[in-house]
Amino acid sequence: MWKGGFLYSDLIYDNHIVPFAIGLSSGTSLNSSDTYKAFVQMSFYADWIAETIREEGEEVSLDPLACAKRYLKLHPQINNTELFEPSNSVEFVASIYDSSNAVQSMKCVGALIRKDVVVTLAQCASNLIVVFSDRSSISIRDIIIHPNYTDSSLYNNIAILKLVSETSVAPVQIAPFYSKHDKVKLYATENSVGDGLK
Repeated sequence: MWKGGFLYSDLIYDNHIVPFAIGLSSGTSLNSSDTYKAFVQMSFYADWIAETIREEGEEVSLDPLACAKRYLKLHPQINNTELFEPSNSVEFVASIYDSSNAVQSMKCVGALIRKDVVVTLAQCASNLIVVFSDRSSISIRDIIIHPNYTDSSLYNNIAILKLVSETSVAPVQIAPFYSKHDKVKLYATENSVGDGLK
């Protein structure tokens, strides 16, 4: 059962546990008493994410097998003779903090999809500090909000945070559940992280 602000699956590829991002929980308040929650499926925006990264002058492939191979050596290896147990490691989850608040409370979560790119909710994309599981933080070079996103909307609620440098944390791949890649054969277990949008 999915309970958190970030949903992912651990998939097995080439005897390695490879995490694939499925989506993020979002919400908006239309007035003081009504709050609406939605689920942002990251694979729905994979083409926009890839195109946006290319516009930044970088080549990127979000093909699930290419993504699984790209950082394979950074992911845990398994032994095929032992029963698979899901990984509890969520290194690829970035905590998004509000830098305008002196207390610096967590605002949202994001998914590290490249060593220098985090995908998060558009509604979270201002006054940010990004902190990784190893307690490192990296400054943000660019914030790119989906062009069709509007404040107080649940639609197109996605943003790309381009970091000034790479992190040592292993990225997650975007799950191909809404994709032209229909020949992927992987084994999955469901995992969730976080308490949702803060």
